[in-house]
Amino acid sequence: MSAIRKFMVFGPSDTLQRMSKVVLDNTSPQYTFNSKSKDLAKNVDVLVYEEHQKLMNSSLSVTLIMETSSTSVRVDIVTTGGRMGFSGSAPSEEATLTDTVTDHIVDFAKRFGLTIQEASDKASTEAQV
Repeated sequence: MSAIRKFMVFGPSDTLQRMSKVVLDNTSPQYTFNSKSKDLAKNVDVLVYEEHQKLMNSSLSVTLIMETSSTSVRVDIVTTGGRMGFSGSAPSEEATLTDTVTDHIVDFAKRFGLTIQEASDKASTEAQV
């Protein structure tokens, strides 16, 4: 299983700059990576979350990539692993790791009055051309 969710968050620069720190503090990623451009115009944060489910003998990995510029934050959430689609392996009603990470981003955007848009694969492909 592999799934990608993409968001664009727009708002004031100061608030956007705080977003990655708040998400990092409120969640507990296993691995983190940060890269800043020399002129501080762009900041990239990569957070990796892992969850092992013993009963299903599967691992789920969620990679959160937040690319912060002065006017927006591009968020990519990549989910890999798991055993979706196998008989009897459907997840329980508990919130998934992907939902937890997504909820923190959406909550931050709503709390501070930011504009959040979910990007489709078609829109991001056209923007790269």
